[in-house]
Amino acid sequence: MNVLLPGKNLRTQDKFDLKKANNEYTDCITKNFLGQWLDGANITLNDVCQEEFSRMQELDAATYPPLPFKLDT
Repeated sequence: MNVLLPGKNLRTQDKFDLKKANNEYTDCITKNFLGQWLDGANITLNDVCQEEFSRMQELDAATYPPLPFKLDT
């Protein structure tokens, strides 16, 4: 099913690359992190999946413009 929105190209290579990076990050979490964490290892996601997360963030920043506002937390 193709979704057509006027003025929007939802099928760009950048978005496919971003989706692939997102899938790799998710796979890293399920295959490399969760088992160790559930066994009681004292680890964080950054210890195990930092490379995949960084790649996903880089592609996200390249694909989507920054938000025009800042959220205060």
